Amino acid sequence: MDGFFLRHRRVRRATLKLIRSLDEEWADFRPTPGLPTVLGLLRHLAQAERSFVSAATGGDWTSPPEPDCLDRVHRQLERQGEEAEHRLRGASPDEEAGLLLELMLEHELHHAGQLTVYLRLGGMAPPREGYKLSR
Repeated sequence: MDGFFLRHRRVRRATLKLIRSLDEEWADFRPTPGLPTVLGLLRHLAQAERSFVSAATGGDWTSPPEPDCLDRVHRQLERQGEEAEHRLRGASPDEEAGLLLELMLEHELHHAGQLTVYLRLGGMAPPREGYKLSR
């Protein structure tokens, strides 16, 4: 699981960096009608993480009130990432749960990529992550 936790932290840092790059007026941006807003996309990401972790641990993770601004969703995702790791360390997930957690990472990467496209369509260059390959 240590490898998963390293990947999860790296992906979450990149997502949080994207969110920090946005002014609050981005919260209601959507590139075309029918797509979620930036804030809606990030709320979905937070809710999905709770669902994935609950399924992987067999527990229940009560949803907090939905954040109403980018600053609050940033803080929620930051705290939630730490809580997810705490819950997972206490549960010792089996192989099937491990697959669910990998899907959770893929889900976050997908939506971080979607957010990057949103920024470009809105005329903003997303921040560069600068991944470090060493531990």
